[in-house]
Amino acid sequence: MRNPIKIFDNIPNYYAQTNAGFSPDEKLILNGTSVEKEDIIGGMLCFYDRRKLELVSRMGISPHQSVVRCSLYPKIKISVPDNWKILLASFNFKLILFLAYENAISPFFDEWKFCLSRIHF
Repeated sequence: MRNPIKIFDNIPNYYAQTNAGFSPDEKLILNGTSVEKEDIIGGMLCFYDRRKLELVSRMGISPHQSVVRCSLYPKIKISVPDNWKILLASFNFKLILFLAYENAISPFFDEWKFCLSRIHF
């Protein structure tokens, strides 16, 4: 059996179905976190640089709910401009749709959270 290339610490996860995925351009790895048992830190979306294997950014989603599954979708059939990317995250049986302007993701990743719109279902 091979050894892992990288082990990331400080990613609390209490759900077996939690996933990790890639951005459509495969430059980022996307992962969700669980709420810590002490309820100190809420569920977050974490973004890692695929080549450097380093944390790029963390975005708080909810102070009391875990991010169980999440994915980046380049094409969902809803009425948004072509230059928008869609980030879909579900946690605790709730679904949130994030719309982010494509140019806001890179190189100004820290500003990305200010370019998001939340739609609750």
